Amino acid sequence: MGIGLLNERFTLEELAQKPRWSLEQMSALEGNSRGALLRNWASNIRRRWGDEVLQQLRETTGLTEDILPEEPDDQGWYPSSYQIRLTDAILYDCCDGDPLLFEQYLREDGLRHDDGKAQAWAKRLGPQLILRLARRVHGQLYTMGSASSKVGWGKASIRVEGARLFGNPIWQLVQVMALRSVMVLADRRNATVHAQLLTPTSSDLHIRW
Repeated sequence: MGIGLLNERFTLEELAQKPRWSLEQMSALEGNSRGALLRNWASNIRRRWGDEVLQQLRETTGLTEDILPEEPDDQGWYPSSYQIRLTDAILYDCCDGDPLLFEQYLREDGLRHDDGKAQAWAKRLGPQLILRLARRVHGQLYTMGSASSKVGWGKASIRVEGARLFGNPIWQLVQVMALRSVMVLADRRNATVHAQLLTPTSSDLHIRW
């Protein structure tokens, strides 16, 4: 991997064009993440595409009912690869590799289960305070690695390091989507978010608003 590739910053659309990892590569990712990252995954798929697609995704990802329930425990720990395997299959098999369509679906699903508190919270805190919480939020969601943030006026960067998960393009794509959604909730709709691969086990996320 060349130095130029490591230093380059990628948009959401560019991340979706990166080479896909094999199922074996994704399954080998170490560490665990909270079930909250998989909240309502099965019901959202079933509502949008039907039970047949849900079962096809289980077969494609190898995430059978005995290892991944339809309603994971929010506070439970699951292999970090589960979210990556599901996201990869949904993006490329259900959304034809279109990250903007996938992002639209995720936002719609989030709004279905939100009573307005998230938007009120985001507007009250503002992007600076929210992004300063990166280290704390990371520790609540992952058993491996660490996160740190640098927040300035109208810009911020988040560094996540310490596990191969954080060098995975699907993980980067999900983080870009999540941060874009946070900025929309905080009423910063013109914000830009880019991901930068630093090493195979670390990434930076750059936000400007």
